[in-house]
Amino acid sequence: MAAFPTRITRASLGPKLEDAAPIRNPKQQVGKVTLNALFWAASGMSLVVPRATVIASWNTGGAVFDVSIQAEAWNPDGTQARPVLARTAAGSYTYTFASSYVDENEIAVPTVLLAARVHDQKALAAFADRIEARAWKDATNPLRVQIRLWDTAGTLVDAPFWLEVF
Repeated sequence: MAAFPTRITRASLGPKLEDAAPIRNPKQQVGKVTLNALFWAASGMSLVVPRATVIASWNTGGAVFDVSIQAEAWNPDGTQARPVLARTAAGSYTYTFASSYVDENEIAVPTVLLAARVHDQKALAAFADRIEARAWKDATNPLRVQIRLWDTAGTLVDAPFWLEVF
């Protein structure tokens, strides 16, 4: 049973565990109550958390993204190539994934993106400063997420954002 980038269910972890013998030293032994609760929580989180997230802003002076965090559920050590964040124009960005990523057993698992959501991170001094942020899976490339940030006039603008991909 592989973990991310696939989603795991509680059933995929096997039956509920039972203690082979009474737990005599809880500092050295882990019992069924703890392990069953951990399996339940981990599989539940696996079903609802984003597979990838990035918090970034376009640095006009350096013509690069300043990335605060970029993480993927299947890449806890950061050893795999990350999805590529690119700017196509002011306020128009893409986030492109590889066709597969390896799981914890070094087995390539095909990448399947379901949805994306983006939140602007612009500091607001007034309601008129707000940003309309949208993200969606590209209809022509199922491995690419499109991101757009508009100001209140409907003009695409560079602004800090937080993207989550499921």
